[in-house]
Amino acid sequence: GDVYKRQIIVIDKGNIVEASGNVKAVSNDGTEILSNKAIYDKSKSILEASGNVKAISIDGTEIISNKATYNKSK
Repeated sequence: GDVYKRQIIVIDKGNIVEASGNVKAVSNDGTEILSNKAIYDKSKSILEASGNVKAISIDGTEIISNKATYNKSK
């Protein structure tokens, strides 16, 4: 079977969310960002993902990297 380990830490009065272990984030336009670790800054609308990052757009285009930054406001 599959084993999933997830940890979520919320800091700075909820403005910063840190997640690790099979992280999956989905943007408003349907883009999925998968990674080992992610830090989301709500005040800046920026997600920083690291470790086996894969971004999959709604049309199926895939981008693979070790690190990625997603700016929700752009």
